[in-house]
Amino acid sequence: MPIRPKRVLARPALGLFLLVFLAHASFWGALGWNQAARVGAILGFVEPGPNRFTLRIDRFVNADPRGLRTGDWATGADGHYYSNKAPGVSMIGVPAYAALYAAESALGAHPAASIALTRINVVLLNLWCSVLFTAAASSVLFAFLSAHGFSGPDALLSAIAYAFATLVFPYDTSIWGHTAAASCLLGSLCLALWPGAKGATLAGVLGGLAMLVEYTAVVGLAAVGAALLGRGVPWRRRLEFGAGAALPLLALLLYQKVAFGGFLTTAASQSNPIFLDPDRTLGLFGRFDWHALWLQTFSIERGLFAFCPGLLFAGLGARQHWRGGRKTLVLVALGAFAATLLLISTFSGQGGMASGARYLIVAIPFCVILLPESSRLGARTRWLYWGALGLSAANMLVLAAAEVMIDDPNPLYGVAYGRVLEGAYPTLPDAGNVGLNLLRLAPRWELLLFLLIFGVWSGWLLRRARPR
Repeated sequence: MPIRPKRVLARPALGLFLLVFLAHASFWGALGWNQAARVGAILGFVEPGPNRFTLRIDRFVNADPRGLRTGDWATGADGHYYSNKAPGVSMIGVPAYAALYAAESALGAHPAASIALTRINVVLLNLWCSVLFTAAASSVLFAFLSAHGFSGPDALLSAIAYAFATLVFPYDTSIWGHTAAASCLLGSLCLALWPGAKGATLAGVLGGLAMLVEYTAVVGLAAVGAALLGRGVPWRRRLEFGAGAALPLLALLLYQKVAFGGFLTTAASQSNPIFLDPDRTLGLFGRFDWHALWLQTFSIERGLFAFCPGLLFAGLGARQHWRGGRKTLVLVALGAFAATLLLISTFSGQGGMASGARYLIVAIPFCVILLPESSRLGARTRWLYWGALGLSAANMLVLAAAEVMIDDPNPLYGVAYGRVLEGAYPTLPDAGNVGLNLLRLAPRWELLLFLLIFGVWSGWLLRRARPR
C-alpha cells in the first residue's frame, strides 16, 4: 500500500485546514436552548458569582438579560441546575472564555454586563469549540485517505465533502456539540486505522472526548475500539487506545458523580420533565420506531440522505474499500453508522428540534470515510456523484445562511430555499455572516462572494493535489 511522504501531504492539509476554518467562521447562528445550556455553563464557571468554578446554569434557567435563557436543564443532586447535555463542550470552552474574560476585563470592558460583548464572545467560543475541530478533522481525513492510496484530488474531495456537503457545515455555525463530537470520532477512527500508525493513545483520547461531548458518540467509540480487536493488532496498541479513552471518560464519570450523585447518572436522565417520557427507559429510550428511522434517513422533514444525497455514494466507496483489502474499515464504519441509527430510532421525540437529522451528525464520519475514489468510477457514475455532492453542498450553504432552527415539515427545500431566494434571511436575531454583517453586502450577493472565494480556493487545492 503506497504511503505518501509527510512533506507531500503537509501543504495541501494546511491549505484545507485554512479553507474549512475560514469558510465555517464566516457564518454564525442564533442561540437556542441547546446552545444556551452549553454556553451558560461556560460563562457560569468563569464569571464571578455564586456558581463560579462550577458548571451550574442556575441564572440562565429562569431569565437572563443577555438572551441566554434555556429550558435544556437537568436537576443536580445538590438542587442546582446543570445543562442536560454531556459536559465536554462546556469544559473545552472554559479555558478559552477565561482568557477572553481576563483580557476584556483588563481593557476595562465588562463581559458579564454587555449583551453585545457576550454575543461576540459566543461567536469566538464557537470557533474554538466547533470550527477548529472540524478544520482539523478534515485535514486528518485527507491525510488518512492519502496514506491508504487515494490520489490527492480524491482524498481532498472526500475531506471537502465532510466539511461542506454534510450537516457538519450548518451546525458548525453555533455551539451545538454535535460537530465537535463527530470530528473527534473521525480523528479517532483515522488514527486507530492509520497504516503503521503509533497514534493509538491519541485515537483513544479523541474517542473518549467525543463521548464527553455527546453521549451518543458511545457507539462510535465502541466501534473504533472494536477495530483494534482484530487479528494482528498488538496488545500494546489496544492498551494505549484504552488508556487514552479512559482520561475523558473518567472526567465524565466524575462530573456525573459530583453533579447528579452517581457515576452512571447522566445529565439527560435528569432532564427537564418536558423532555422525559415515564414509559421509556431513562425517560428517553423505547421500542424501535420505523417512522423515526424513515424520518431521519429519507424524509424531506429531516432525512440525512434527503439533505445530503452525496452520502448515498458511500455504498460504492465501501465496495472499493472492501476490494482494496480495507475490510476492517468497511465493517467498522458500516456497523457504527447502523448502530447509531438504530439507537437514535428508539429516542423519544422526533430526533432533535432543528433542520436535518442532527442526532446523526456523530455518525456522519462513518459515511464520509467510505466515500468513493471518484477517479475509479465510470464517467456517468462520476458525474452523478459530483452532482450529488454539489446538491449537498448547496443545501448546506442554504441552511447555514437561513439558519438551522426551522420548525416546518419541509424546512430545507420549502422554507430555507424560499428565504434565500427571496433574500429574506437570517430571520433569527444574532444570526449572520461576514458578508451581510461586516461587508454590508445585500442578501444573496454575499453568498455569491462566498461561493466565488471558497469555490475558487477549493478548485485550486484540488488542482494542486494532482500528481506531478
